[in-house]
Amino acid sequence: MADRSGEEGRTDGATPGEGDEDIRSEWDRTVAGERVDRGDDEFPPTPPGSAISRRGMLTYGVGSALATWLVIGAGWLAFFYERTGPEEDVVREYVAAVDRSHFYTAQELFHENAPDQAWRPQEIPDVERVDLIVEETEVVDRETEPETEGVEEVALVHADVTIDDGSRSELLELAFVVAKNEDGEWKLWQDT
Repeated sequence: MADRSGEEGRTDGATPGEGDEDIRSEWDRTVAGERVDRGDDEFPPTPPGSAISRRGMLTYGVGSALATWLVIGAGWLAFFYERTGPEEDVVREYVAAVDRSHFYTAQELFHENAPDQAWRPQEIPDVERVDLIVEETEVVDRETEPETEGVEEVALVHADVTIDDGSRSELLELAFVVAKNEDGEWKLWQDT
């Protein structure tokens, strides 16, 4: 049976409170915030400068998370990101402008000397109710010295565009002629 000398009904005949300091358990002194000296080196003190602070731990955690995301981002860029050139980008911008019903913006993407013009709302019925999504683009042909005034280079871009109205979708294979103007900007020349 455990010795409960510090409680009422002590067996040594002392009244409660007398000599309690000596008989308090190690647990009680630890809970009270006192340092307990057990006389052994079971838990030796931490040498100065070797403890890890909260700030150090936070810095390590944030740094390792950042490094992980950088590696993931670099892997995505290396293996999954589809690089496109400016010729393809102007086609993507054009389809996006038509999808948002920004026909003025779409017309601005055409070359100033182009024989063709942007699609008009009448040519795409219910454009507000469908989504136009460029799935893939590819430059399939290029002419570096065209004989057209104001044009430095011409390229033929094939684009796979999905038209989705919510209930069904259809893939269209479109071709666009894009031209580089004298300012070095790629603009649409003609959609074929």
